[in-house]
Amino acid sequence: MLEIWPELYPYRDYAAVRLSAEEEDYVLMVSTQRNGKESWEAVNAVASGGERSIACLAMRVAFALVLVPNLKWLILDEPTHNIDRQGIGKFIEVFNEKLPSIIEQVFIITHDEQLRQVSNAKVYLLGRNKEAAEETRVERL
Repeated sequence: MLEIWPELYPYRDYAAVRLSAEEEDYVLMVSTQRNGKESWEAVNAVASGGERSIACLAMRVAFALVLVPNLKWLILDEPTHNIDRQGIGKFIEVFNEKLPSIIEQVFIITHDEQLRQVSNAKVYLLGRNKEAAEETRVERL
């Protein structure tokens, strides 16, 4: 996760991310600098929704690479949920420039039309008119 984090996280607030084993649970944590000292804090306590989403994405990619060293596919369902425009821009950049050297195929299931810009993934846009009780439409972007 330490290698993946700087590739995914577009800001400077948190230098690193890790999964910490606590007594009864695991806690996703980010590294902060306060008064010149590194401090690890739970993502849920300090990060925005978008930052938590990026931390979770980093964790998912890291786990996938550890569990399947010759990873060929990565399937992501709504990976940009709660990520702001700058974060989505970084996400798109990572998927266009960095992930192709690690993963052969990426499938993204999303409602976010900005992900049309991901050039090397198969992106599926889901949509429906809830008021008309339509069934969900799936469109490959």
